[in-house]
This record gives sequence, structure tokens and C-alpha cells, in this order.
Amino acid sequence: MHVKKPSMVISKGLTIFALVLGGAAACQQPPAANVNTSAVNGNLQTTVNVNSATLPTESAVINTREPERYRANVVVTQAQTTGQQAQGITLPPLQVARNGADRRYSINVPPVGEIIFLDRADKRYIIMPSRKQYAEITPEMTGLDVRSMTPGQMVTALQKQRGVQEVGEEQLNGRTVTKYRYAATARTGSQAGDISAENFIFVDKETGLPLRIEGFGQSSGNV
Repeated sequence: MHVKKPSMVISKGLTIFALVLGGAAACQQPPAANVNTSAVNGNLQTTVNVNSATLPTESAVINTREPERYRANVVVTQAQTTGQQAQGITLPPLQVARNGADRRYSINVPPVGEIIFLDRADKRYIIMPSRKQYAEITPEMTGLDVRSMTPGQMVTALQKQRGVQEVGEEQLNGRTVTKYRYAATARTGSQAGDISAENFIFVDKETGLPLRIEGFGQSSGNV
């Protein structure tokens, strides 16, 4: 982006969500999950109210689903450049497993160590093996719904997004994927200036799982 005013700062962000399938990747193909979550986007270091936005006119539906049985590792990497400064961070990997109505999430959080969430059909538990502790949890206790953390659910919100374009098929880490693109520019009418975002979603053709989501964000303004 070319910015004429010297006082304006360009802020660019990149967020990558990567899913590494485990040895027990699913072979069944159930219908797409009907759930809700938040999309992965570029980090813009600001929260604004968008007054107007320019969206692509072409539209496609992201063909994704969450298999009944699978294991995978979720890795999120974030990088940001503001002016001449650049910084990046990789979040601890999240291990995900599903067997029908039962789900398991595991993440290593220093200094606590491994934290395990067990999501059963009827109850949910948090387990801290290093402390030999466990407890039944509810959304009111944690402030979030653990059921919204599965990879298949992440793309469900994007399925409702206008302006998604199907780019085509390609190879990603030895697997055939369908690539989708979403791009938009928003004029905020605030000090944040114009904000542009571009996302690429790579969906595994065999399992229907999203293997990679790349989110690029850029803003200009006094932020």
C-alpha cells in the first residue's frame, strides 16, 4: 500500500493456522458440523467500527467438514510489522482428538504444564496431570465453550462469509487440498484509516478438514 501522508503508519499482520493430521486421520465423511466460532484474521493492533467495506463480488461455499474420528495438532503462528519494527510469536500447539461425541484437547502451558480438556457428550472436564487435579467445568466457569475449539468449527463461520472465492486444487505437505480466498477493504472513518484483509483457506479433499489458514491484514493510520 502506498501512503502519501508521512504521519501515517502502516501496520501489517500475518496469522497462520496450521493443522497437522495424526496417524488416525478420519476416513469417514459425515455432514458438515453446524456450529459457531471466530475466524482467523491478520492482527491489526486495533479494534474499530467499520463504516464501509469493499468486498469481492464472486462467492463460493467452503466445502469443509469435521470427521467423526481423527487426531491432529493445531499450530498458530502470528507475525506483525509496524513501521520498521517486526515481531512474531508461535502459540503452544494444541492437540485435538475426536471419537464420535467425545473430544479431547491438550495444550502445554508453562509453568502449569499439560492441561487436558475432555469434552464428553454429557459432561466436560479439565485435567492437570502434573498436579493430579481434575474438575468438571461449564462455560460459565471458563468464559468459553470448549466445543467451539475444534478445527472443523473454525471454518464453519467462514462458510457464511460473503465474497469467498475458490482458487483451485494444489498440494500441501503431500496432501491434495482445495484453496479458497477471501479479501476485503474497510474504510473505518477513524484514525485507523483503511484496513485491508486477505485470507487463504486450504481444505483437505479427503477428510474435509482445514489444513491451513493464512490471514494477512494491513492498516494505515495513526495507530
